[in-house]
Amino acid sequence: MTNTDRKILNMIDAALKRIQVEEYGVCANCQEEMQQKRLEAVPWAKHCISCQEKMEQDCCSNRKIPHPYKPRWGTHYETR
Repeated sequence: MTNTDRKILNMIDAALKRIQVEEYGVCANCQEEMQQKRLEAVPWAKHCISCQEKMEQDCCSNRKIPHPYKPRWGTHYETR
């Protein structure tokens, strides 16, 4: 089993625990109900799309190395 597999299994386990305490489908950050599409796409998600995007932007803006999915220049179609 790879590290990625272990991480996903841990996230699934955490989602199952949130179901038991009736917190599943509620964003851990803003406490708003998550969209059904979000939960269908990523059933183990802890955060709504909006909060997840904000966290990723904050994380990437503080990194010294570029995020692999974040364009280095304006749009990903631009070249230098």
